Amino acid sequence: MSEKDARRTCPNLQNFRYGRVPDYARVFGKVDSNHYDYDRDHIANWAFFEAPDHETLVTLFEIPEEEYEALVAREMDYHLKSIKFIELETGTVGQGIACCAFKNNSDFLAHLEKEPLQNKLYKARYHDKYRGDVWRDDLLPCNKYLAFVLSIANNINDKYIQNILDQSYLGDRKTKVREYLAKEYKNLEFIKDLNWLGSHLKAD
Repeated sequence: MSEKDARRTCPNLQNFRYGRVPDYARVFGKVDSNHYDYDRDHIANWAFFEAPDHETLVTLFEIPEEEYEALVAREMDYHLKSIKFIELETGTVGQGIACCAFKNNSDFLAHLEKEPLQNKLYKARYHDKYRGDVWRDDLLPCNKYLAFVLSIANNINDKYIQNILDQSYLGDRKTKVREYLAKEYKNLEFIKDLNWLGSHLKAD
């Protein structure tokens, strides 16, 4: 959701703007490939998954074709899939590549067999430090990552914060982030330092 973060990989991106994605939510179900300790539960990044009657607020942008391979290298453990989006300001409907979740790790490995570039990048990134399943249903959000996306949402507006809390789930795809944080945020490294968060955790 951060333009600055996106430009680290795609420095020539254009038309950064806000949008929404109907019938999708987010799940913290992917092992963070940059984590330093895989013997913990709090190691998940998020991804989109199909969820009727949900809607996810997002940021949108275009990148030049020559930077697409760099994007694949960064997001090589996701299902890079074209999904529908709607621009918030104009209502324009379009299709764009999103970092989507796999139902399970078997589906991920089967996908890699059909995507040689992602397969090569996956093996290069993971095999020397992590040999377990990448996609799991028993994970909790990486504290630093969750604090990062919540802070970005806080810099956009309250609707983006509420959307993360109510349209994002733990790895089980059942427990909302709001429910999780309402019980745990004061004990979570990085997240407990978000002094403004508590006031947002009260359900409407």
